[in-house]
Amino acid sequence: MGRAAWCRGGLGNETWKKNTKTMLKEIIHQNYNHPSIILWSLGNEIYWLPDFENGDDRAAINTYLKELNDYAHELDPSRKTAIRKYYEGADIVDVFSPSIWSGWYSGSYKSYQKAIDTYKKEYPHFLHTEYGGSSHLGRHTENPITGEGKIQADGWEEAIVQTDVANIAQIGDWSENYIVDLFDWHLRISENDSTFVGNAQWLLKILVRL
Repeated sequence: MGRAAWCRGGLGNETWKKNTKTMLKEIIHQNYNHPSIILWSLGNEIYWLPDFENGDDRAAINTYLKELNDYAHELDPSRKTAIRKYYEGADIVDVFSPSIWSGWYSGSYKSYQKAIDTYKKEYPHFLHTEYGGSSHLGRHTENPITGEGKIQADGWEEAIVQTDVANIAQIGDWSENYIVDLFDWHLRISENDSTFVGNAQWLLKILVRL
């Protein structure tokens, strides 16, 4: 996926708009012949933390997003456009990704199937970008947090003392063991759900079903 430089910050002034269109044009021209690129992303979380007054105005953002979408198709008619975590613009672009961080910022990784089943119905052109979490290299635990979102007790401890973990990013152990389990679960869902197009691990690569 080729990503435009519009990440957070809201909508800017006319100079900002001109620069953004220029960057989109440069990204497409520079990467047009890369066979690995199947989508041009027009932005991520674009409404958030506006840098300009009224920069989070959804009507104004949508007007400019439509302009960017048309421009991307003009520059490259062969590829689709996409956006992530801007729900008001889901029907403007060709492909949309909501935000799903099962088992990291909230919930458990075993809730992933439920999430994608919900969004497949809501967004006809749904591709999930950004999943995963963080871990510290070499940090090991014999009892990583479970797929049910619990801190696993040792064998001799009573089950009643197990703790539910609402936000693993905040109070988890950040072990490699946990992240491996999380990745394995996401990949299992991706490989076995024939109606799911695919997903992208945060800052790595897209897995697309062909």
